[in-house]
Amino acid sequence: MGLEVLDAAWPSANIGTARSRGLDLSLDYKKSFAGNGFLSARANLTYAQNTYVDYEEPQYEEAYRYRKGQPINREYGYLAERLFVDDKEAANSPSQIFSTNGIAPKGGDIKYRDLNNDGIINGADQTFIGFPTTPQVVYGFGFSAGNRNFDLSAFFQGQARVSFFVDPRRTSPFIPSPDQYIGGNTQLLTAWADSHWSEENQDLYALYPRLGTTTQE
Repeated sequence: MGLEVLDAAWPSANIGTARSRGLDLSLDYKKSFAGNGFLSARANLTYAQNTYVDYEEPQYEEAYRYRKGQPINREYGYLAERLFVDDKEAANSPSQIFSTNGIAPKGGDIKYRDLNNDGIINGADQTFIGFPTTPQVVYGFGFSAGNRNFDLSAFFQGQARVSFFVDPRRTSPFIPSPDQYIGGNTQLLTAWADSHWSEENQDLYALYPRLGTTTQE
């Protein structure tokens, strides 16, 4: 009887640990007046935080890369400092060829931060950015008031400790739209038209970097 060998990949398993905690508060106030008048007010606050307690990941030399202890749904990537002043500054800065698809960066391109100071911008310089994409704080308040056959009500709601990230594939101008139901090329947003880097307007903190023939990260 010959030896049989089964070659198969390990199945996926839940081996991480997360901790969730939160707080809910609500307040209500009601008062009646003579003549069928009334007034009521209400407010609520919800705080929720989900954190990685254990997470299987490689051994990093840089402590800022670990997910353990970080909130869930927090974005991970490079930190943009500003735009390059000119081609000379770009050439004398830490190498980041990846950001322009193999072409050396130029003035007006995005300048990323060298977090570990090794002179190269690569995966070791990625870290956590902003707040989670799911709000940690949700709040609301409102009131109702009336008298006889008239009443007025209003309610307001908001959120805090949350970050929103713009999708460059859908907001960059003059490129094929990734949405098949739209078709054609994307259009120029007013925000980009009003704040973009150019030879005539070398704004280092413009919302949109130098226009080029390659994709920038």
